[in-house]
Amino acid sequence: MRAASAFQLPYPARTMLAAPALPDDFSLPGAPIASGATADVYACLPGWVLKLFHRHIGAAEVEHERCAAQAAFALARGAHAFRIPAVGGLVRLGDRYGLLYAQVEGGTLQEALFKTSPRLPDQFAQQLASLHSTLHALPVSSSLGAAGLPRQTERLRHAIHHARDVSEARRTKALGLLEQQGGGVSCLCHGDFHLGNILVAASEPPAIIDWNDASLGNPLADVARSSLLICFGEAVSTTGPLAPNGFTIDEYEALRQNFNRVYLETYSRLKGLGDLCPELAPWLQIVATARLNENISTYERKRLQEFISA
Repeated sequence: MRAASAFQLPYPARTMLAAPALPDDFSLPGAPIASGATADVYACLPGWVLKLFHRHIGAAEVEHERCAAQAAFALARGAHAFRIPAVGGLVRLGDRYGLLYAQVEGGTLQEALFKTSPRLPDQFAQQLASLHSTLHALPVSSSLGAAGLPRQTERLRHAIHHARDVSEARRTKALGLLEQQGGGVSCLCHGDFHLGNILVAASEPPAIIDWNDASLGNPLADVARSSLLICFGEAVSTTGPLAPNGFTIDEYEALRQNFNRVYLETYSRLKGLGDLCPELAPWLQIVATARLNENISTYERKRLQEFISA
């Protein structure tokens, strides 16, 4: 598979869509079509879905995602490699906040992997790396900061300060590493770039969704986050790795490690970085420590603690 060029397809550039307003008598249409750790998604109006956040997600966080998604959509309007759904304004239903998004057809890249060739994951790892590389190549300007996108270092510093189950020595080490990286390269970083946040359909380029963790910062921090999710990420409710049907735990862990290797090698090759490991190593420590501030599974928390202690 030609990871670097497989997605340069002649799709037309996309224009901003005007989101409709929800009617005054709107009520949720039955069960959600998708659910995640922070929100449920409902088909609400023709061509649009409502991402309704859970009650613990406040208006400020939802507004941050709206600004990030809007900025990302504007940046990617001329891109042919991927789509970013158009986003509407913030809405409130009872004690929950939500956003309207243009509906995107297709399933996740993760679903595609396990439906087709879970024992041959290299092409999916290459696709993930190619999309990530292309995203990081989008030209950015100071207007993105004015649009509400935070600085990556600020988000990481806050997360490390509030990380749970971390010794003060480890916290101090992570903060020191963060300071050592300096400002560096600044690009649009997704902040949660994994197979479950990529939607694929036969007749359209992939779509990148869930921009609530987006920031302006160093692309290697974004890559480190993806690498850690590939290796250790599990649903919040799990206490151990959940191997797909037909896999033993050991086989699944080996698959994850191989997927991560191919992802990193492909990204490094596309960016012309040579050996990525020395540059990525401090970011892995920084991002792993920051991740411990989040609501994650006991299994992932244990693995991350082992990782930063190694």
